[in-house]
Amino acid sequence: MPGIIKVDEIEQGPGGAGVKLKHALKDSSGQDIISETANTVTVATDKLNIGTTEVIDSSRQAKNITLADSVVPAHSYMFRNKIINGSMSVTQYSTTPVTGVTASGKPVVCDRWHTFGSGFGTYTLAQSTDAPAGFATSLLIDNTATSGAGTSDHFGIQYKFEGQELQSFAKGNSAAQPMTVSWYSKTTKPGVYTVELDDRDNTRSISAQFTATTAWTRHSVTFPGDTTGALDNDNLASLHLSWWLMAGTSFTSGTLQTAWDARTNANRVSSTNINLSDNAANSFYITGVQLEIGTVATPFEHRPIGTELALCQRYYQKSYDIGTAPGTDVSASYIGLHTGNGVTDTATNQNVPFTIHVNPTMRAQPTFYYYSLEGTLNRYNTFTAGAMTRSETATTLGGFWRGVNSISGYTAPGGSQLYGFCYVLTAEL
Repeated sequence: MPGIIKVDEIEQGPGGAGVKLKHALKDSSGQDIISETANTVTVATDKLNIGTTEVIDSSRQAKNITLADSVVPAHSYMFRNKIINGSMSVTQYSTTPVTGVTASGKPVVCDRWHTFGSGFGTYTLAQSTDAPAGFATSLLIDNTATSGAGTSDHFGIQYKFEGQELQSFAKGNSAAQPMTVSWYSKTTKPGVYTVELDDRDNTRSISAQFTATTAWTRHSVTFPGDTTGALDNDNLASLHLSWWLMAGTSFTSGTLQTAWDARTNANRVSSTNINLSDNAANSFYITGVQLEIGTVATPFEHRPIGTELALCQRYYQKSYDIGTAPGTDVSASYIGLHTGNGVTDTATNQNVPFTIHVNPTMRAQPTFYYYSLEGTLNRYNTFTAGAMTRSETATTLGGFWRGVNSISGYTAPGGSQLYGFCYVLTAEL
């Protein structure tokens, strides 16, 4: 091995006490290439080859390696991301921008993504094609009216978790696991923002601040495991993950709570947090959101779109096409549930039953909304047999029974008729 020298050295401890053996491979100038001391091996080169095959490159990335069957990761690699629709790719609610958002509430564009707050002015939410490399879409939060941050005013974007989704984090246990949150964001209002985990079961929270810029940037924050307060193992909202985009002094006047503790409103948001509402030109984009076990933000887990949609449908599903917003006039294509006359319950009334088979099973008994094909809420259509002449009736559906797997009811369209309607089922947190 030309130019390589193998060296065994005796190193003496302080004051001449004790000795230890050092093994090393040195180059011709005497510099260590590989050395071993006290059971620690140090490789001084920028990359490592086995024979002529590179196995660790200069960026310390492993390559050209096949893992043995006996290699088992400490945590599941599939479905390691606890966020559903973190890439903002599923928009069952609306594929067009939703304007005039002035109050917190359920998702209006991207599935699973809520707004929260009060007194925050007026916003437009939209799925945007402005996204970082590796992503096709993001969620745009666009301010459209100037608003100051009053004492209790606040606003942000939020994701809600069922308690049973997060049991692997062992929160409230001595073996509690750290939670790492990562995401991509950019803004026209650069500066400090706050991201928060809020334990709704135990009234505990922890926050961290980050600096957003005008360029797409991947951020990550590791929150330590919390040994106090186990999350309920149920289908209710146990944990909120929130990005604070505006907050008044009720939330910023204290010291930012960067360790798990009892939730104190004054300590939830950085005192230097940006007010996204202070200019109608302000906007904030976010995508690639991931929550996982451990202290490392691994690459974003891209799941197949069919899988992501099915996960979203646990909380929200509809009879409309995916790209069609509920309440849209779809009468030209007769999209919806159609059924025929067939059950007579009295001599004069012919009540026609219907059943909607819910798939996948929803989180809880859903709220049922129905629309005529023209888009009118709480109306359905009747069709005269033969001619198929359609008309919208003011009569409402009745006899509802709702479960997590099916919805049933009836109406009384009269003899020799069909009837139809479109529907939405929601079981959002």
